Amino acid sequence: MYDEVDELLEERERFWPDADPCWSAVGARIIRIARYLDEDRATRLEQFGVTPVEFDVLMVLRHFGGDEAAMRPSQIADKLLLSRTRTTVRVDGLVDRHLVDRFEDPSNRRQVVVQLSPLGHDLLDRAFGAYQGGLQELLGPMPKASHDELVNLLRGVLEGVQERAHLNGVRCEATAY
Repeated sequence: MYDEVDELLEERERFWPDADPCWSAVGARIIRIARYLDEDRATRLEQFGVTPVEFDVLMVLRHFGGDEAAMRPSQIADKLLLSRTRTTVRVDGLVDRHLVDRFEDPSNRRQVVVQLSPLGHDLLDRAFGAYQGGLQELLGPMPKASHDELVNLLRGVLEGVQERAHLNGVRCEATAY
């Protein structure tokens, strides 16, 4: 089966005929798939008034903070591989919209912690349903056996990329839910 990446690689061969297309064949497809998925996610989350990064902050609070527990913004930043400044800006916006509550950390009053508000819980449940629906719509045509095989292959790719990036001192600002 021929796709848009094959076309790009054929065109590129005119300029770099000695380049091995094998790596670009994989990387270009992963990047394109990620862009399609990111765009779909952003479009679906727009109806709830949250950006993908804000959605990820809410997801981290739900997953790692629990229903009643709270987290420091620096902990959220670490989980999402975001800068602390970028995370603080996102948290501030979520506080302003009453989706998260911010208060002094009872164990260290110099620190602040945040947790999902009741409004944030409700919005996250609805937004997550829309997000999952989008993934199912876009990826649903793939047979289950292919899905499981692809997950295992991508797991290996991600492990290798993370290891290499870590060795090279690369810090990735990426989110994924």
